[in-house]
Amino acid sequence: DIDFAADRREEVIQYVYAKYGHSHAAMVCNHVTYQARSALRDIGKALGLPEETITRIQGRLDTNDPGKAADVIEGWGEENGQWSMVNGQLSMGEEGTRQGAGGNGQRLTVNGQLSMDGDEPRTVSSLTIDDSPLTIDRLLPLLLRHIAGCPRHLSIHSGGMLITRAPLDAIVPLEPATMPGRFVCQWDKESVEDAGLIKIDLLALRTLGLVSEALGYLAVAGDTVPDLDALPLDDPAIYRMLHQADTIGAFQVESRAQQQMLPRLKPLCFEDIAVEVAIVRPGPIQGGAVHPYLRRRAGEEAVSYLHPSLEPVLRESLGVLLFQEQAIRVAVAAAGFAPGEADRLRRALSRTRSQE
Repeated sequence: DIDFAADRREEVIQYVYAKYGHSHAAMVCNHVTYQARSALRDIGKALGLPEETITRIQGRLDTNDPGKAADVIEGWGEENGQWSMVNGQLSMGEEGTRQGAGGNGQRLTVNGQLSMDGDEPRTVSSLTIDDSPLTIDRLLPLLLRHIAGCPRHLSIHSGGMLITRAPLDAIVPLEPATMPGRFVCQWDKESVEDAGLIKIDLLALRTLGLVSEALGYLAVAGDTVPDLDALPLDDPAIYRMLHQADTIGAFQVESRAQQQMLPRLKPLCFEDIAVEVAIVRPGPIQGGAVHPYLRRRAGEEAVSYLHPSLEPVLRESLGVLLFQEQAIRVAVAAAGFAPGEADRLRRALSRTRSQE
């Protein structure tokens, strides 16, 4: 990951295309998967349900998970009688299907046929449940569960760019981007990584733009413009502000969680700030590392290591695993992994979908 000022990110993308060529650089996509409402709408349209019927069902859902929505719709049928379609109208009642206002229209039926309002049946698919009327509380849950998690459409990743030595069209599937002359890789970031390809995240960071603007204002006002590369990392005034959680506008440490942690951790050096940023992350929190580290830092708990080989790796973090880089070093030191194997382990641990 590389961060750039938000208003200059496009310059970097143009540079990548100019350096590597459009046949060797492309944006990576995201697979946008079906949620309950989008799945319900697309299934309803495919089955020929009226728009108002789809909207009515959507309005009664309080979840966006397709599986949970299927359970809810099934529950309606069990509690209130089956939903059904007669004369193109949504009907619900204890007796199951009811005749609609139009009189004698045909019900929607399964066995691969759809009939409505007395029209000739239209083929839907080869799906067959039984010879009973097609009821919404039976077919919709079935299709919702089948479609859950399936890709609905592609979107462009927020900053991922794929750069290859060989021509892209010989390696990955591509599609034209909205902007002329650009292409999008149809694989998502996980698939790109699985294939061993190089993906670089060129991310837009508004804070960097604000810093540039501030320096520009100082120059216009005739004030001294500080050299960012020469800023001291041990300014006592800065650490006093951190101890007081006076960090509004300070990148990485301005969130509510960081402001709550700063007075407890009380960073004293730049390395402590790195710990502060890392400790308020899902990994250390879910791994139960926060309280042991704070107790050891405060002298309330002795520093210990699960194995002597871990001391060189975890000494700086008081025997607690906080950083992903430490996970790599632990695998090398304690399990004898090669560095490449250890990095694959790190990626597997950080990916919820991984089966490695």
